[in-house]
Amino acid sequence: MGADCVTSAQTFPESHVAGRVAIILLQEENMARPRQEDPTIQIRDGRRGKVYFIRCREDALGIKDGRPIIKRVQRQKPIGPVSIGIRAAQRIKAEIMRGMNRDGYAVQSHIPFEQFVSIYRSQHLPLLADTTQRTYDQWLRIYIEPAFKGRKLSEIRTLDLQAFLLDLPVSPATRTSIRGILASIWKKAKAWGYWREVSPLEGVCLGPRRPARAKVIWEPKQISRILGSVRPDVQLICETLMWTGMRISECLALQPAAFNLKQGTVAITQRHSRGSTQGTKSERSERTLELGYLTERYRAHLRGLNPHAWVFPAPNHPERPYRDCELLANYLSPILVKLGMKQPGTGWHTFRRSLASWMNAAGASQFDVRDQLGHSKLDTTAIYVQTQVKRGEIIRSLQSKFMAVLCADCAPMSATQ
Repeated sequence: MGADCVTSAQTFPESHVAGRVAIILLQEENMARPRQEDPTIQIRDGRRGKVYFIRCREDALGIKDGRPIIKRVQRQKPIGPVSIGIRAAQRIKAEIMRGMNRDGYAVQSHIPFEQFVSIYRSQHLPLLADTTQRTYDQWLRIYIEPAFKGRKLSEIRTLDLQAFLLDLPVSPATRTSIRGILASIWKKAKAWGYWREVSPLEGVCLGPRRPARAKVIWEPKQISRILGSVRPDVQLICETLMWTGMRISECLALQPAAFNLKQGTVAITQRHSRGSTQGTKSERSERTLELGYLTERYRAHLRGLNPHAWVFPAPNHPERPYRDCELLANYLSPILVKLGMKQPGTGWHTFRRSLASWMNAAGASQFDVRDQLGHSKLDTTAIYVQTQVKRGEIIRSLQSKFMAVLCADCAPMSATQ
């Protein structure tokens, strides 16, 4: 047990160690003293009439003299209104006690929710991108933690989460994102041994989704208009996004050392977003891309640059690259407005999305597109690829071929007759 404690101390904060030690103590206690409680079903007055309930003792985590202990606490467990009948009450009671009497009962799920969120912040958030960390931290602090403060992880059920999400004063997209954070919390709770059951998020429904806004795909003529309207350095950024499918964060993180101009390639090993430089978004995002005719453009652009300088430095701050959001809001978007091309969702990602659709239309498989864009999942690539533009042409081509075969088969029959 001591070795386990040392390992935990190297990986988890003190509160996490206390939970792990308590789990070990509980398992040893269960081996020596199996519990087989069988409480009597009782009746009491509830807010809406008489209800069935049971009194039982359950294990809870505690701290005594700075050490974790297991203590038995007597609690009332509601079963339901008397109207359900005694047989139904007995079945519900049996289900409750089956969980409590089983060996190694998951006492760790009794951890206070805010305490587990503290563990989640320290162990999981640092693994995420800086921008994602800030978003998660903000929504945890403003919405999630206040809603479940003072409750235990085991006390939060599907209906609680359903009501919480539906009452949030946020947009549908933000509500979906907050649901994703909650799902991540329970996923980590299960991975770390604090939860054994199905996640309560499984039964949460946010209602029918609103139709997603149309994904804009630019045609070559439209992109030509953009390239003719921007200054040279932004023009090279746009062309790089258009012909490599890079994320804007990957493009702005480029340094001369990443280029192999003899082979006409560039290696994607990092990204720069919101003022922070870090590794790629995922393992598959680390990739090597061909530049094509952009090789000569970069040969001239990189001439004389330090290998570790920024390829696209901010004009007034050469020690750092452009900030993508500032460059979009203050420069590219106004140009798109003047050109009559500004629509909801258009921006840096539109170049990337356009390349994905062009590749698909040219016969590339979604696996090829996935590898080009650096997606972790093929499902994400499917969202990017817009094929409906070419569908009619494909159907008409197939119809023409079918009619040609049909006419060829009918001709010999007519000659025979």
